[in-house]
Amino acid sequence: MRLPKLFYTPGLISLLALPLLIMYLVTPFGEQQYAIRMFLPSDEKPPKGQLRFSKYSVWEAAKNKKIVEVQFFFEPHSQFDQFNQRAKLDFVRREIERLTITHDTNSVLKLELGEGITYGELVWIFDQLMIYGVKRYAWTDDSFYIFANEPQVRPEPLEEIHTRLLDL
Repeated sequence: MRLPKLFYTPGLISLLALPLLIMYLVTPFGEQQYAIRMFLPSDEKPPKGQLRFSKYSVWEAAKNKKIVEVQFFFEPHSQFDQFNQRAKLDFVRREIERLTITHDTNSVLKLELGEGITYGELVWIFDQLMIYGVKRYAWTDDSFYIFANEPQVRPEPLEEIHTRLLDL
C-alpha cells in the first residue's frame, strides 16, 4: 500500500500570509500620526553675550510684552469646576486664534499649568498650536508661554517694480 503525497506548500503559504493579512486589515486607514519635536529650555543662565535657549531667555522675550495669563489650578470646593475648565480651554483656543490671525507680537499667552489640567487637555492645547500653525512656544517650570508668529514680509511683485522703473 502506497502512502499519499503530502503537499506542505498550501499550509506554508497560509502560515506566512495569514499574519500579514491580519496586520493589513487591523491597521486603520486615513489616520495620520505625527509627533511634535519640542525643545525644553535649560535652567542654566547663559553667559553674557551668548545666546542659548534657557528659561531666562524666555522670560526676557516676554518681559516687555502684555502677558495674558490663564491659571489651571484645581478648585476642590467649586461646583462649577468642569464648566470653568471648559471656559478656560475655549478662551485659550480663541486667544491662540487671535495671536495667529493678528500676528500680535506685543502680547504673550501664559498658561500656568497646575493640578487642574489633565494630559488630554495638554495634548489638546498642542493640537490647537499645530492647527493654527504657532511655531513659537516654550515650557518653563510650570508655565507654558505662547508667542505670536512674526508676520510674513511679502516681497513686491517684480512687474510693479518694472513698471515703476519704466515710468521714471
